[in-house]
Amino acid sequence: MGAIWDGDETLEFLKMFSQGKGTFDIDMARVRAVADYQFGKGAADALLSGNVSLVKSKNVDRIRNVLVDGEHVFSMRAEDGFLTLRPAGARRLLKGIPAPRMRVTIQDDAVEFNKQGKNVFCSFVTDADPEIRLHDEVMVVDKDDNLVAIGRAQLTREEMLCFKKGVAVKVREGA
Repeated sequence: MGAIWDGDETLEFLKMFSQGKGTFDIDMARVRAVADYQFGKGAADALLSGNVSLVKSKNVDRIRNVLVDGEHVFSMRAEDGFLTLRPAGARRLLKGIPAPRMRVTIQDDAVEFNKQGKNVFCSFVTDADPEIRLHDEVMVVDKDDNLVAIGRAQLTREEMLCFKKGVAVKVREGA
């Protein structure tokens, strides 16, 4: 078995196996790794604190949905293995990661419109995470960092702020 050095965490992990404690859940390890890769280090801790259950497809035994304490926090996309946030997961991330990470901030005029699940237009974007790339999962928030919607970025931050027309975030679901 190989291990990637990650400080004290790696030592604790190796001690657990050398002492025969616990079992290794490859599915849970994959979910945690993808969450930290996609949303940034520490995101898995914010998303997966609680009683986690994985819903797998019946035919191919792949992870489809992840529930924490009975709430659907995200799904795993079959085509690329990345995660799609659900409102419960976005609320957990808002508490667990600092602003402006993964956020697109909108004007007050657009809040009710976007809460209904309608797309975010560039003209209503006031700020966004500078690290946002095309097709990243993002959380749409108001000026007070309250969740408005979740979706996928259609543009980078610079484009969202520069363009006056067009869709900035394709909203999947309003909060």
